[in-house]
Amino acid sequence: MSAADLSFDKYDGYDLISVPGCRFTREIGKPALPAKSVFVALPANSELTGIEVVSCRTKTLPGEYIILPARPPIPTMAGAAAGFVPPSSVYDSSDMYPDAVCGGASVGSLRGYKILSFRVFPLQYTPAERRLILHKEIILDVRYETSRYASADAGDVGYAGDAADVGMTGREDDEFYRIAVGLVANPDDVSRAMPTTKIITEDRIMPLSESTLPEGDAEYVIITSDSLEDEFQRLADWKTKKGVPATVVNTSWIEDSYTGTGVDTQERIRNFINDAYTAWGTKWVLLGGDIGIIPCRGGYGWVNGSAAIAEESYEDKAIPADLYYSDLDGDWDSNGNITYGEVNDSVDLYPDVFVGRAPVDSVAEARTFVDKTLMYEKNPPPNYTRDILFLAEYLDAETDGGDTKDMIEADCMLENFSLVKLYERYGNLRKGSAMDELNRGCNIVNHIGHGGYSGFSVGSGWIGRSDVSSLTNSPRNFILYTISCHSNNFEMDSVSERYMNNEDGGSVGYIGNSRYGWYDPELPPGEGPSDLYDREFFNITFNESAYRLGEMVGYSKVRYIPDSQEEGDAMRWLQYAINLLGDPELPIWTETPRNFLISMPSQIPVRKQTLAINVSEIGHDHGSVQVRNATVCILKSGEVYEVSQTDASGLAEFTIDPDAGELDVTVTKENYRVYEGVIDIYSPDIYVNTTGWWRDSDTFNANGTPIQSAVDGGCR
Repeated sequence: MSAADLSFDKYDGYDLISVPGCRFTREIGKPALPAKSVFVALPANSELTGIEVVSCRTKTLPGEYIILPARPPIPTMAGAAAGFVPPSSVYDSSDMYPDAVCGGASVGSLRGYKILSFRVFPLQYTPAERRLILHKEIILDVRYETSRYASADAGDVGYAGDAADVGMTGREDDEFYRIAVGLVANPDDVSRAMPTTKIITEDRIMPLSESTLPEGDAEYVIITSDSLEDEFQRLADWKTKKGVPATVVNTSWIEDSYTGTGVDTQERIRNFINDAYTAWGTKWVLLGGDIGIIPCRGGYGWVNGSAAIAEESYEDKAIPADLYYSDLDGDWDSNGNITYGEVNDSVDLYPDVFVGRAPVDSVAEARTFVDKTLMYEKNPPPNYTRDILFLAEYLDAETDGGDTKDMIEADCMLENFSLVKLYERYGNLRKGSAMDELNRGCNIVNHIGHGGYSGFSVGSGWIGRSDVSSLTNSPRNFILYTISCHSNNFEMDSVSERYMNNEDGGSVGYIGNSRYGWYDPELPPGEGPSDLYDREFFNITFNESAYRLGEMVGYSKVRYIPDSQEEGDAMRWLQYAINLLGDPELPIWTETPRNFLISMPSQIPVRKQTLAINVSEIGHDHGSVQVRNATVCILKSGEVYEVSQTDASGLAEFTIDPDAGELDVTVTKENYRVYEGVIDIYSPDIYVNTTGWWRDSDTFNANGTPIQSAVDGGCR
């Protein structure tokens, strides 16, 4: 990195210096300097012993600088305002700030992948001398010990301002593997970060740990009450049919089976999820009920110097946090004080399963949730999937939420989408215009503005619970992301629940805060705490390989784990407050849906055979183009269940030996319409057609004709 990469701004007479790919330090009253988050994959059986600076090329920048002191963030609630924060005593010191070029090291487990994170500081500041030191290149040596060797190192980690392209090999179809590879500076070592494992099948690897459950296969688990099981079973049946084995487990069974294993219902449910992850390979968990059915765990949050109230800080000991059911390491209360999620409780914040919640209390609401989920995934309406609505108001007199939306639009190249922008700065953000667009319906809604549990603001207007319940935009239901305060406080009858439970419209997914959201008027646009998570969600949605809703929410939060390791920081607060209402496995549409062309037999005989299914599509030149990595699932209840990915030629093959009946065939892939077909399995083992006799053929062509060979005057 060179001085040319730096951007210089003035705020209230202070200097603020930005570096590409870096965030700002947030110690209140101390210099706000750029910091870069770094992730490194470590071997599973290792212990970190230190991070050493191998070399550091530096340059003293000419001139004098008075760096802006970090100010407290402001909650996205109407009427909140920033107070003046004087510079701390650090500004009288001749010591370097920060005192080292890297810090904040922590090690966590992303579904078993061992990952070290820390922050690197490309600039250090001597406040008394008003001098800035630029580190043009920093090379670090990550040191660790393993059980087999006295010491080892993970190789040099360099920071030169740009990220190298990352290629993937191995388990590309696993969501957690993809996150790990996309996250770390040493992607080739990710496979070494996985713990000792046992192989259950050729393509499924699970942790070697104890579970009270019998071994099984349930990638998707729905936890709900006895009365709602039947409705959620419809969703589980669909997930299974498309190749994601799913099951429904009721809370009564969990309470009976895990009696004595936890201090309360929350811990018993979490213990079950941990067992399901270990024994069944579970990676998607739907909490099928509001808090009366699936109670939430509260996480501890404290924001230092907050303007949330007229005091120096704001504390909440119970932020509704479904991350508790996702991050399965430890018990979240290692100090035993019954306050969960404190920094000294050693919560690593990495997801081990992806979790979403269906905020339903009744059979009717559960039916609505399942119907809307299936409609979005299987049968989206035409001319809808590329429609996006941005709603942006002024958060205060000088903070325009539209600036953050502009950044998302540019970073995600949304010029190819039908983007409607209702911004307060344009004068077109009003309750009437917003309600009109919500009623028209679209694929994605992104809102930046103030709010509360009963609604959120749109300029001078307010969209409340009764307004949301009146929406009639179905089947054009949307996924809504908002940074507003409390609008996703699902402990209450929140507006988020009204969006989700409206059977005539509203949303199919809602991502928002169960407590305060936070912004920072002193920093450049898009750099406030909630803005960062918002921008990262859209970056992952449109620029990364992730495409399932829970994965995208989880991944967007993982990016900011290094910034969330200190008490008193709004970034940690938001790790708990940002929650997903919706199906965590739901694929998000980001293109106009494409259509498969499927070549397969319409009928096959009862016998052992190889079934070939070819998947293609119509190309731009109207010719057939083979589709690679489509998921093909064949299912005959209680008898045949196989899942495969198509190869480079668009082919998926299965060896089966079925009885008579019907074989369901389901083909799915990101941004393709679902294909559902049936192959008839007939019983005679000798039959005739126009070209001759056949008996017990091993392999059939796509048209159902056996491959010919001279056996007994027929084909074999």
